[in-house]
Amino acid sequence: MRKAFSFILAALLFCYGCQQKEVIEFRQEELLAVNSYVVEMTVAMEELLPDLQGWIRNYYGDDYPYRYDRERLEWLAQHLVELETIDMYRYAHDYPALRTIQDWEVVAARDDEEWLLLGEELAFALSELYGTSRELIAVITMIIKKDGILDEDESDRVNFIIKAIPPSIQRSRSVLRM
Repeated sequence: MRKAFSFILAALLFCYGCQQKEVIEFRQEELLAVNSYVVEMTVAMEELLPDLQGWIRNYYGDDYPYRYDRERLEWLAQHLVELETIDMYRYAHDYPALRTIQDWEVVAARDDEEWLLLGEELAFALSELYGTSRELIAVITMIIKKDGILDEDESDRVNFIIKAIPPSIQRSRSVLRM
């Protein structure tokens, strides 16, 4: 009796482990929305990098806060509008929540390449991109509000975001094989 119970228990556990994963409904429009967001945000962030470089202090050579002309502040304001517009794209109708993306396992294709797109990897990369873009927006807002006059800590914050942008872009693009 005990052997039969052990066998039945083992068979039940085996069958439970063999059950197929729940099939998650996948909408192609959602993946296209994510792809568009990543393309637009990463391009906007790359284009902004050279304009941000000028807001970093040289610790031993600059004893004064940086201040730039109105034109440079206007450039930053234009970048800010663009980044906020792209960021709002995440709240559009076809854009999925990160919870939804985490459940994806999709065979994706770009050009002649096919790969298994794992939602967990994509959700992690998107979380990082969201965080980096939000911090970038906050840094630009800070520069504009301070009228371009930055102290050492604020300059360090600009330097931090400049260093965070390339890895964030790379991770997002590599998951989507861009």
